[in-house]
Amino acid sequence: MRTLRRTWRVPIARLALAVLAAVALLAVFGGQLAPQNPLAQDANHILQGPSTGHLLGTDYLGRDVLSRLLAGTGLSVAGALEATGVALVLGIIPGLASLFLGRRCSSGSRCGPSTR
Repeated sequence: MRTLRRTWRVPIARLALAVLAAVALLAVFGGQLAPQNPLAQDANHILQGPSTGHLLGTDYLGRDVLSRLLAGTGLSVAGALEATGVALVLGIIPGLASLFLGRRCSSGSRCGPSTR
């Protein structure tokens, strides 16, 4: 608990926490915050620059870029969490194996009892 209090006193840690909170909120509520339907195509507004109707402009199919960005944030965060989970599992297994098996399981050789 002391470490958490000490970390909270550092301004950059508070900024990092605020950015993480903003990304988490956008991941959860991004689809509802989108000003337009992210899949709606509009042939009259193809490749337009930023304007009051499309704050980040439109893409080659006339879709609103801001709406697509907000709607896709949740999928990107979910993919990153899945990749982190897979890496965590794949890292824990050899880590625990080396902890419990010691030198019997080193440098990618056969794990198991030695035959010497």
